[in-house]
Amino acid sequence: AQFNLGKDEKITRKHRIAYIASLVDSWRKATFLREGQAFLDIYGELSSAHKHGTLDVSKTKGFLYQANGLIKLLLELL
Repeated sequence: AQFNLGKDEKITRKHRIAYIASLVDSWRKATFLREGQAFLDIYGELSSAHKHGTLDVSKTKGFLYQANGLIKLLLELL
Protein backbone atom coordinates (compact mmCIF):
# COMPACT_ATOMS: atom_id res chain seq x y z
CA ALA A 1 0.00 0.00 0.00
CA GLN A 2 2.99 2.29 0.52
CA PHE A 3 4.06 2.26 -3.12
CA ASN A 4 2.22 2.16 -6.41
CA LEU A 5 4.21 -0.44 -8.25
CA GLY A 6 3.54 -1.56 -11.79
CA LYS A 7 2.59 -5.12 -12.60
CA ASP A 8 6.18 -6.17 -13.35
CA GLU A 9 7.94 -3.97 -10.76
CA LYS A 10 9.50 -5.32 -7.61
CA ILE A 11 10.24 -3.68 -4.28
CA THR A 12 13.80 -2.38 -4.23
CA ARG A 13 16.23 -1.35 -1.49
CA LYS A 14 15.32 2.26 -2.23
CA HIS A 15 11.63 1.46 -1.60
CA ARG A 16 12.54 -0.17 1.70
CA ILE A 17 14.57 2.83 2.82
CA ALA A 18 11.74 5.21 1.86
CA TYR A 19 9.27 3.09 3.82
CA ILE A 20 11.44 3.08 6.94
CA ALA A 21 11.92 6.84 6.58
CA SER A 22 8.15 7.26 6.59
CA LEU A 23 8.09 5.72 10.08
CA VAL A 24 10.64 8.03 11.75
CA ASP A 25 10.27 11.54 13.16
CA SER A 26 10.35 14.33 10.61
CA TRP A 27 13.63 15.79 11.92
CA ARG A 28 15.32 12.39 11.53
CA LYS A 29 13.78 11.66 8.15
CA ALA A 30 16.11 13.86 6.06
CA THR A 31 19.20 12.42 7.73
CA PHE A 32 17.89 8.89 7.33
CA LEU A 33 17.19 9.40 3.62
CA ARG A 34 20.60 10.99 3.05
CA GLU A 35 22.39 8.15 4.81
CA GLY A 36 20.13 5.65 3.06
CA GLN A 37 21.30 7.01 -0.29
CA ALA A 38 24.91 6.70 0.87
CA PHE A 39 24.21 3.06 1.75
CA LEU A 40 22.73 2.43 -1.71
CA ASP A 41 25.82 4.00 -3.30
CA ILE A 42 28.15 1.82 -1.23
CA TYR A 43 26.06 -1.26 -2.02
CA GLY A 44 26.47 -0.57 -5.71
CA GLU A 45 30.23 -0.21 -5.30
CA LEU A 46 30.37 -3.39 -3.25
CA SER A 47 28.46 -5.26 -5.94
CA SER A 48 30.92 -4.07 -8.57
CA ALA A 49 33.93 -5.19 -6.47
CA HIS A 50 33.35 -8.84 -7.26
CA LYS A 51 32.85 -10.99 -10.29
CA HIS A 52 31.51 -14.52 -10.41
CA GLY A 53 33.22 -16.09 -7.40
CA THR A 54 36.14 -13.65 -7.25
CA LEU A 55 36.32 -10.96 -4.60
CA ASP A 56 38.80 -8.09 -4.59
CA VAL A 57 39.58 -7.98 -0.87
CA SER A 58 41.31 -4.59 -0.94
CA LYS A 59 38.31 -2.90 -2.59
CA THR A 60 35.71 -4.79 -0.61
CA LYS A 61 37.17 -4.21 2.85
CA GLY A 62 36.69 -0.44 2.71
CA PHE A 63 33.15 -0.74 1.40
CA LEU A 64 32.25 -3.18 4.16
CA TYR A 65 33.55 -0.81 6.85
CA GLN A 66 31.57 2.05 5.30
CA ALA A 67 28.41 -0.06 5.05
CA ASN A 68 28.82 -1.21 8.65
CA GLY A 69 29.11 2.39 9.86
CA LEU A 70 26.08 3.47 7.84
CA ILE A 71 23.96 0.58 9.07
CA LYS A 72 24.81 1.50 12.66
CA LEU A 73 23.88 5.13 11.99
CA LEU A 74 20.62 4.15 10.29
CA LEU A 75 19.69 1.95 13.25
CA GLU A 76 20.48 4.74 15.73
CA LEU A 77 18.14 7.06 13.82
CA LEU A 78 15.23 4.68 14.29
